[in-house]
Amino acid sequence: MSSADSSHRSDEQPLTLIWIDARKAVLAAWDRGAVRLEHVIGALPPQERSVGHVRLDPAVRHGGGQRQDKLEHRRYEREQHYLEAVVARVPAVGAVEILGPGELRLHLARRLRRSRAGATRSIATEPAGPLTEAQLIARLRALVGHPARRQLALAR
Repeated sequence: MSSADSSHRSDEQPLTLIWIDARKAVLAAWDRGAVRLEHVIGALPPQERSVGHVRLDPAVRHGGGQRQDKLEHRRYEREQHYLEAVVARVPAVGAVEILGPGELRLHLARRLRRSRAGATRSIATEPAGPLTEAQLIARLRALVGHPARRQLALAR
């Protein structure tokens, strides 16, 4: 969403901002002038990285990589449960913006588009590094056109 979009928003238009990675998701929802935060713990195991080309003795047969397949299958199952838990907490109405590193945010966007209200809502994704709750809330407030008031501490 661009800054032009945020100037057209009002208190009546709900918006949900989601920051997600493999460890957790933070949902910041704007509805009727208030911010609501929710956390979903993911705790996905790390993805196995390729070790490159490994030379094997041609006389020795190997098992075909079954261990790797099992690990990836378990991770995929956990990822699906995690994404379901996040989708269940997203309000049924309003625009959604998904932030985060990696491809998990894209999987979440795809799943939201296939959900009950996915076809009628705006769902955007954007790569982003780690954000604190305060940064996420500030971004949400800026998108809806209600930036937080800054308070300066005056030295006396």
